[in-house]
Amino acid sequence: MKKDSQNPIKMRVRNGDGTIYYTFNHWPTNEIDGVEFICVNKNPPEPTVTQQTHWMRKDTLEKVRG
Repeated sequence: MKKDSQNPIKMRVRNGDGTIYYTFNHWPTNEIDGVEFICVNKNPPEPTVTQQTHWMRKDTLEKVRG
């Protein structure tokens, strides 16, 4: 079964304050000095990258169920 790319993925910082960030599979990633960064947004986003987004290290984030 294919996952719908229109649904946001909920992420949070490991050992953080529990703030939820949102991303999509089709949003761009960036690699700087061998570290992968992903594009995230604090508010439930639209599928297009038209709002302000932020770059966070992928290895510091974990997926949230639900």
